[in-house]
Amino acid sequence: DTLDLTDLEKQINSADDRRQTAFDLSRKVGVALTKCKAASEVGGDVQLTADAELDSLMEEVFAKTASDGDTRKPRDGNLSYKVEDYLRYKGYCHFLSTGKLIPSSSFPSATDEEYLAGVCIGLAQDLARYGVGRATVRDADSVSIARDLVSDLMTYLLKFDFRNGPLRRKYDGVKYALKTLETVLYELSVTGSEIDVEMKDSTKDDEASHRLPNEELEALR
Repeated sequence: DTLDLTDLEKQINSADDRRQTAFDLSRKVGVALTKCKAASEVGGDVQLTADAELDSLMEEVFAKTASDGDTRKPRDGNLSYKVEDYLRYKGYCHFLSTGKLIPSSSFPSATDEEYLAGVCIGLAQDLARYGVGRATVRDADSVSIARDLVSDLMTYLLKFDFRNGPLRRKYDGVKYALKTLETVLYELSVTGSEIDVEMKDSTKDDEASHRLPNEELEALR
């Protein structure tokens, strides 16, 4: 009897199609993110338009990469990395407007790993760069807000068991980000730039309302 490889061929072709789709979407997301980051320097309607285009593209990404009715399964190719980059960008924008961490419920189609890698770990590194940038104009208050959020993240992420996976290696970046922000704050303090007293008080009040979405983070453990 002749061995029928029709089903195997269909599976291989289907896998190839999924990989190609993931590649094409990854490229589009990368271009859209670059456009958004450039538009953020301008702000206003330019940024709103770029963000809307990115959000529309991500809806397509989440729709096309869902399989078996489960939108939280691993994605083909390197598309998960682009999703992480998207979440990281949205998390940074949310921080700039609120000083807080954007909750995972804002991205119901993202996996837990994508949220942790993008919004939590990746954002911490962005905040380190943000702090260094604000330090150049001696804005100790903004550096302090960034340091507090990264410190809160560090404390909470210590509760997770990342083992030796990719998240464990990325997690080390949070420690370096926190060290950078603390060093910047120290250097500002010794050169005469102090944190505003009223801002300190408001930060204490904010601790009661949580900079982190604690209940949602707890659900990820």
